[in-house]
Amino acid sequence: MILVMDACTIINLLQSVLDEKYFSYIEKLFQIYITQIVFKEIEKNKHKNISQKDWEIKKEIDRIIYSQVRKYIYDGEDFNECHKVLKNATNYLKVRDGEFDSTALSLYLSRQGKEEFCEHLLKIYFVTDDSKAVEDFRYFFKINQIGQIIDSIDIITLLYLKESIPITKKDLLDYCVSLKASYNKTIRFLIEKIEKIEKHYDNDPIEQLILTELIGFFASNNASEKFEEIKRKKVFNKFKRKDKKFRELIKEIEEFLRSKTTNKIMQIEKRIKNLENIWKI
Repeated sequence: MILVMDACTIINLLQSVLDEKYFSYIEKLFQIYITQIVFKEIEKNKHKNISQKDWEIKKEIDRIIYSQVRKYIYDGEDFNECHKVLKNATNYLKVRDGEFDSTALSLYLSRQGKEEFCEHLLKIYFVTDDSKAVEDFRYFFKINQIGQIIDSIDIITLLYLKESIPITKKDLLDYCVSLKASYNKTIRFLIEKIEKIEKHYDNDPIEQLILTELIGFFASNNASEKFEEIKRKKVFNKFKRKDKKFRELIKEIEEFLRSKTTNKIMQIEKRIKNLENIWKI
């Protein structure tokens, strides 16, 4: 079977497990591919959400990337035609990112084979923890009979179910808990940045109020609506114009909302509750 991985999945595996053996285990089940664009995204974001003090963790992540992950880069024939097909089918307007590139590669690989074309129909697995990518490309996968889009918890579950691979249910639970902690860390880092800005406005009650509301919106059930409500305030735009760090913070919050991190945390919690329903022979 063939596994195409995107950047966020590999980064989640690295930051949550920090053990190259998991990639070795996956290799026992799949032939793994990543695209050049995905590898560049991994290099760019590999240390995201890791404290500057944790240099040993960063060093180990780098070692695994350049000793293990880099060998998965696809170096076969170009699949530009698949990019055109995908763009026409999905009206994808963003730049050619890792998820788009991975889907195009998945399409191309599904049509290949040693004996005849299309040997790999329904045998390609695209792994992504990016919920927007799932929304964008799930239907394209279906109508082209490419295979399945799964996430990193699915991968660890597959390892657990294979008797020949020494992954226990506790390992699966630990991964889910670590992944949830990683997403919560994103929220914590954003709150810390808000608090740093807050220190510069001790004597400015209006700015203080905006910053306090921004901290509070993370706990809201309708975070996106709450954020839009804050943005509509006149003082918000005034604050944004005069403070560069505040502008940078707002960009990060908008990226956070696009990633639907709070939804992912709830999904992980649901998966944890349902671990007892996984049947292993």
